[in-house]
Amino acid sequence: MKYKNYVLGVLNAKYLLFIIILFQAANNQSQAQNKNDNKYLRSSGLFSIREISDIKMKTYISHIENAFLKISEIQAEISIPENFQKTENMVSMIETLKTIDSSFKLKTPINPKDLQLYLKILKNADEQRDRIKRVNSRSDTLFRSARKSLYEIADDTILKEMADELGSKNIDKLQPLRRKWQNTDSIIAEKIKLIDEQSMQLSVINIKIKDLQRQSTERLFESNITSFKKTDLHDDNKEDQKISLSQSKISTKIVGLYIKENLFLFTVFPIITIFTVYWWTRRKIQSVKDNLYQSPFQSYLLHNILTHPFANIFFLAINLIPLLDINTPSFYHFFIVLLSVTMFFYLLHRKQRRCFIWYCIGSLLIYLAIMICNNNPSTLLYKVLLSFINVAVSILVSYVILKEELLQNFRRRYRIIAFLSIILMVFSLACILVGRMLIAYNITYATIVCILQLVTLFIVKGTFLNLLKLQMIHRRVKLHYENHVDTSRMEKNLTTPLNLVIYFFCTAGFINNLNLLVAVESIIDVLMSMPINIGSIHITAGSIIYFVFIVLLAHFLKNHIGYVFGKTGIEEEDDKFEQSSLVITRLLIICLGYVIAVAASGLPVDKITIVLGALSVGVGMGFQNIVNNFISGIILLFERPLKIGDNVQVNGRSGRVKEMGVRTSTLQTDEGAEIIIPNGTILSEDITNWSYTNNRRRIELPYNIETEIDPLQLEQSIVQIFEREDSVLPFPKPSVLFDEISNNTYKIRIHFWLKDSGNVEQIKSSIKSQLFYQLHNKNIHIR
Repeated sequence: MKYKNYVLGVLNAKYLLFIIILFQAANNQSQAQNKNDNKYLRSSGLFSIREISDIKMKTYISHIENAFLKISEIQAEISIPENFQKTENMVSMIETLKTIDSSFKLKTPINPKDLQLYLKILKNADEQRDRIKRVNSRSDTLFRSARKSLYEIADDTILKEMADELGSKNIDKLQPLRRKWQNTDSIIAEKIKLIDEQSMQLSVINIKIKDLQRQSTERLFESNITSFKKTDLHDDNKEDQKISLSQSKISTKIVGLYIKENLFLFTVFPIITIFTVYWWTRRKIQSVKDNLYQSPFQSYLLHNILTHPFANIFFLAINLIPLLDINTPSFYHFFIVLLSVTMFFYLLHRKQRRCFIWYCIGSLLIYLAIMICNNNPSTLLYKVLLSFINVAVSILVSYVILKEELLQNFRRRYRIIAFLSIILMVFSLACILVGRMLIAYNITYATIVCILQLVTLFIVKGTFLNLLKLQMIHRRVKLHYENHVDTSRMEKNLTTPLNLVIYFFCTAGFINNLNLLVAVESIIDVLMSMPINIGSIHITAGSIIYFVFIVLLAHFLKNHIGYVFGKTGIEEEDDKFEQSSLVITRLLIICLGYVIAVAASGLPVDKITIVLGALSVGVGMGFQNIVNNFISGIILLFERPLKIGDNVQVNGRSGRVKEMGVRTSTLQTDEGAEIIIPNGTILSEDITNWSYTNNRRRIELPYNIETEIDPLQLEQSIVQIFEREDSVLPFPKPSVLFDEISNNTYKIRIHFWLKDSGNVEQIKSSIKSQLFYQLHNKNIHIR
């Protein structure tokens, strides 16, 4: 860029020098012609003043220079590279719209699944059109502003005056400046013309998108109404088969376009997710696997993830990716089901495979059969096949209920789901008997997919919990703890929320497979857009729901984010620095959650600012302590004068820091009491931290000793006892100080350093008993 500007500057300088020379030559020639002519003198009383031409010459030169520089700046502004991607996107949109339009022109019934996919594609196309329109609007503003600046140069009165003085014969001497101006004007005109043409195309695309969205919505509602009507059974003639084949080709083409548009979601994102999580899991396994079989951590659940980590991660990813887009194509969903059942069977233990083999084969055959029925459920053959599928599903579900070994992970929950599934299958059979084939097919298909999705997501939940357990075990192995990991609290806290998420996605998928999702979304949109007026504040019901949901989600993440970092919930075993970092992470989650909640809900920020301004008066009058404690808590979290697990003395109270919040901190005494101290008090008082940089602590034990040995032998005997204690540091070396020495009586003080200041009283008690016992054996008596 610097080299380009330098070259432009050199070229401009050459053009300017060339024009100055020409203009100087013309000026000299004019002066030569008038050298002996007295007309160039003008009378001014007694004297005659000569015409001054050098000032005018400087003005002309300055304006020519400014014109060149200004045009160069305009050329630099408009020299943006042509956006070929934008043109390709517009061509792709036009092709997609033509394909969907050709599908509607066939005048044949379209599968509701395809209609929902059409609406998804049209929505994406509309969003893409809006993005291109915004880019065009910015480009149009840029070029029109550049043209305005260019025309301001043309309207320069000084340049016009100079052109008049040069005359028609010498005007060609300004040809470089004119050519530069005309070239720039041509480029701007072409760009504006291209933008106008694209804007016209975008308008046509917008009209077509809105028309196709209307047709898709109308046909989807018509198909929902038609599904409740009685279906006449018939055999397809050749003409119907030909039209149906054309419709299938168009649907396949549209699915291909949809996958092309969402290539990142369907391929790149799953691959990145799988290998990232696998890399994370592999790192944990390397540090855990060597110690697992000699420790109490070994269990079947973790054994599965340790022996087949990639298979578990792959199963986890392929079942979570479809949840990001509920309108995935049918063949993609079939591919996911096929992979899921295969991976499920592969991950089972050999003994369990015997129990699940017929369940897996039956599930695949039933799903394949229902996919075949998707072609035309109005013929007699498909009526028989659909009836057989309903009976087979009922038998398979009943078989699973009777097999107790298959219910280890589901139990009562699965029995309820199985009972509801059998009821739906019976209802579907009743619809077949009365000729309501479409609604029967929808119920059967939705139920089968819902059952498979429930089973796979429950397995995904188990895999996710096992990954958290692996993280906990990794931390405990890292900290050299060998006792049992209690994960019951984690499982209890996360099971219910994860189950609710599973039920939500399965219910949404069930409604979608019944082709009722668009109608349900319309009802939800109406409810969410209901206006709520509170004085001068105008909000909607959706704003409140979004705000409450995001705030609850932020609090949930704040309370349970510790499990992701391997927090066991046992304070003695959690690293102090990690605990303090976790408190900061929780604070950031809460603050970010409220900011996102306000932004996503669309609440009027100006009104909230007024309320906060009014509350600030109350803060100044009555909430000083709360604000003081809050700010003090933030300072404590970042400066870290004390951390969770430290042994401290604050305000005359001694104990271990159990918890640190943004307003208060909890101190646990040796007696088991929990003292809640405001953070403002901690920050304003002197803090005695026995474990600020290390856990070492010096202990003093005073004694009165009666013995016949000399002081030197007594000191050696006591020091030897302390050197054999594991809890005592070898350096600084234990020492014995003599306060009083008399006949066979000594008053002494023993100083020694402990490795860990966490259990001072217990260590002191143990050392005192050992000291008494060993000194007593040496005929040294403690009084």
